[in-house]
Formats: sequence, C-alpha cells, structure tokens
Amino acid sequence: MTDLQKQALDLRQEGTQMNQEVRKLADTNQQNIVRFRELMARANETKHQRDVLNGQVKDQVDKRRQLVAISRDVDRRLKEKEAQLQALPQESRYSASQLRRTIQQLEWQLQTESLSPRDEKALSQEINRLLKELKKVQKRDPLYQDLRTLRKERHDLSLEFRALDKTLDLARKESDEMHKKMLSIYAKSDEVKAQITDYLSIIGEKSKEADEVFAKLRSTKQELDEETQESRRTAEATRRKQESEQKLTLDEQARKIYDEFRAGRKISLEDLQILQASGIEI
Repeated sequence: MTDLQKQALDLRQEGTQMNQEVRKLADTNQQNIVRFRELMARANETKHQRDVLNGQVKDQVDKRRQLVAISRDVDRRLKEKEAQLQALPQESRYSASQLRRTIQQLEWQLQTESLSPRDEKALSQEINRLLKELKKVQKRDPLYQDLRTLRKERHDLSLEFRALDKTLDLARKESDEMHKKMLSIYAKSDEVKAQITDYLSIIGEKSKEADEVFAKLRSTKQELDEETQESRRTAEATRRKQESEQKLTLDEQARKIYDEFRAGRKISLEDLQILQASGIEI
C-alpha cells in the first residue's frame, strides 16, 4: 500500500466517523426539538388556563365593584331613613307593637271581665287614648319597614361580599399558581432551546470539519488516480520495451535456426515454432 493509498484510507475513515458523530448529534438535537415543542404546547395550555382564571377574577372584581356601588346606595338610603325617623316628633315612649298588644289586652279585659260602669268607662277611655297614640305612632311604621328592608338588604350584601371575596381569593391563588407553572415551563423550554442552539453550532462545526476531510480525500484520490495512471503508463512502456527486446531476441534466434536449416540441419518442433513466431517462412 502506497503512502497516498494509506492517506486516502485514513481520510475516508476519519470522514465517515465525523459523519456518524454529526448524525448522532442531529438525532439528539431532534429529540431536543421534540421536547421543546412539547414544552411550548404545555406552556401555551397553562397560559390559556391562567388567562381563563384571570378572566374569572376580572368578572368577579367587576361584580364586586357593582356590589360596592349597591352597598353604598343602601347605606345612603339607610341613613336617609334614619334621619327621617329622628326628625319625627316622639309621640309615645312605646312602639306601635307594644301599643297594639296593650290595646288588645285592655279590649279583652273589657269584654271578659265584669266591671263597674265607672271602671268600664275608664277602661274605654284608656283604650281610646292608646288608639289615638297608636295612630300617631303608626306614622313611623313605613320608615321602620323601610329600615328593616334596607338592613336585611345590607346583611344579604355582606354575605354576598364574603362569598365573593372567598371565590375571588381562590381564583387569584389558582391564577398565581398557573402563572408560576407557566414561567417554570418557559424556563425549561429556554434551557432546551439553548441546548438546540448549542447542538446546531456543534453540528455546523463538525459538518465543516467533515467537509474539509472529504475535500482532502477528493484531492488525495485525484493524486492517487494520477499516480495510478502514471504507474500504468510506466508499466505499459516497460511491457512494450520487454516485448520489443523479446522480439529482437526471437528474431535473432529465428535467423540462426534458418541459417542452420539452409545449411542442411534438421530443425525441431520448437525451432519451427520460433520461426513461425518471427514470421520467417521456410
């Protein structure tokens, strides 16, 4: 094996090994690309879930603003009713319900008990007085009714606030968790993306090195072909020279045999073949 042949073999083995390394790196990088796509799909899905939760939070915040506005209006009307109630003159130290119970008790006493005319008259007068007092006190009833309605409405709003705040806090917590999860996935995808970039750089360098090796191999093969052609030309020239020398020797032998034949010597079969090969006819 010549030096050029050995060099060509070494270059081919080196180039083949480099190509195998490039393919192995490319396969690994393809796995990185698949992993990156999976991470991005997970990140986008997590982002969608976070956005849905943020939408719920926004809706609940808007609803809470509406409840705050309603609550403020209820408080305003409640203060107005309380002010109207305080503005009314104090007609009795008893409430309307207390007066009604007292009147009912006196009427029952008047109907069921045996009273003297004097006591019966006094009891009737007391009932009439309480009825007049009740009539004045009943002017407050609509205000009391409004106050009870408004206080119940405020109580219901308070319960709704508590339930809404609980739901809102839960949605915000879930949204924050989804956001953290999304950032974590994005961080992992960035790491994989950096690996892909690094692998592409290494693959590019390895491919360039392999191309250089195969360029050297082509150059070496060209030199080897030229050397082989030169060897063939040299071998052909040597063969022709040898054939020429052999032919010259054969002609000399044939001429000697021919002269001896003419002198009367018998020739052998081998001598005859030499004469035929040289082209001399007897």
